[in-house]
Amino acid sequence: MSGRPNKEQTKQLRELAKRLGEIQKDIANKSIDEIKNYFNNLEGITSVKVTLSPLWKKKAPNDMNKIEITVEY
Repeated sequence: MSGRPNKEQTKQLRELAKRLGEIQKDIANKSIDEIKNYFNNLEGITSVKVTLSPLWKKKAPNDMNKIEITVEY
């Protein structure tokens, strides 16, 4: 998405924001491929970038508070 989101995109962003806690729980302890697959199955998601830190980590942390989700439009 570029510029300001349209009405439909705004609606989708609001729905996503409401579910962030649930999403964090769903992706906890998942691999990069599992996380990408999860997001690609959500309505309105056009691309996903997953970064784990430190680089040698193979899965997201179990602690939801250590999972950061950034939404770009």
